[in-house]
Amino acid sequence: MKIPQLDSNKIQFQTNPTTKSLEFGIAESYLSQPLTTYIQRYTGIIRDTESEKINLTNLVFSFQDGGFAVKGDVEVQFRKLLSEAPILGKVYTPWMTVAGSFVEELSVQVIENKLNVTHSQIKLSTNDSWYKKLFEEFVVPYLENEVVKQINEQLSNFNGMSLEELAWKYGKDALQQKMNLTNLSEDKMKTVLQMANFTVNRFDRLKRIQQQLASKRVNARVTQEYLWLSLI
Repeated sequence: MKIPQLDSNKIQFQTNPTTKSLEFGIAESYLSQPLTTYIQRYTGIIRDTESEKINLTNLVFSFQDGGFAVKGDVEVQFRKLLSEAPILGKVYTPWMTVAGSFVEELSVQVIENKLNVTHSQIKLSTNDSWYKKLFEEFVVPYLENEVVKQINEQLSNFNGMSLEELAWKYGKDALQQKMNLTNLSEDKMKTVLQMANFTVNRFDRLKRIQQQLASKRVNARVTQEYLWLSLI
C-alpha cells in the first residue's frame, strides 16, 4: 500500500491544552481510507474444516478517542460429529450459523521513532458461547498475526520520513506560521528565535517551541478526527 502524499489540507496545528506542547494533527481521512482499502485483502474464509467455517468480512480501519480500531463482521458455522461408521461414514449435526460483528481496539505508542499499535481489547456483538470460543481461538490470532502486523508496517513511515523527521518538518511549518515568516531555512529560523526583539511572553513561547522542535522524543495521541504528533 502506498499512503498518499501528505499535504497541508490534511494537517492542523495546535497547542496541547494539557502539556502545552506544539502538536500537528494528521487528519483521520488521510490514514483511514487507504488502510481500510489495504486490509480488505485479509477478508474471506480464514478457517474451513469439516466441522468449522469462519468468514471474515467488511474490515474497516478507524480512529477513536485514545487509539485506533479495526471493525469487521464474522460469520461462524459449526457442527458436531455424531458418529462415524465404515458404511455410513461421518454423520454430523446440521450446520449452525451465527453472524456477528466486532471492534478491536488498538492502543498507540511510539517505539524507536515509529508508530506502533497493539491489541487492547475486542468487543463482540453476540454472546453466543460457540461463536466466542471459535472467535477467540482463530479470529483473534489471525487479526494479531496478519491484520495488525500489516497495519504496523504501513504506519512505519510517512512519505519516506521517520516520525522525528515528520515532526520537525511540520513543526517547523507551524512555527513559521506563528511568526508570519516564510521561506526560512532551518539555520535562519533558529537565528530568528534567538533574537530578543520579541515581547517577553512571545519570546518565551517561541523559545519553548524551539526546545520542543530540538527534542528527539516524539509523542502520539489519537482522537476521532486526528492523529496528533508532538515533540516532547
